[in-house]
Amino acid sequence: NHPSDTNPHGTDEYRHAQSLKKQYGLSNVRQVVSMYMDEDGKVTLPGEASGTNVPTKPDTPNPGEGNEDV
Repeated sequence: NHPSDTNPHGTDEYRHAQSLKKQYGLSNVRQVVSMYMDEDGKVTLPGEASGTNVPTKPDTPNPGEGNEDV
């Protein structure tokens, strides 16, 4: 979750996604989420238990195509 009044820095997962966004030069976190989402809608960021593969060049989907609920 993004920063809020109760959590001014956001969750650990959000900060990790922000770090990946910066690393890959992406324009928003939604692109990071789309990169690591499986067919069932589960997101596993690199460095988490089952998500250790980091793509060298991300295939960045258009965040406006079908990912409005992410």
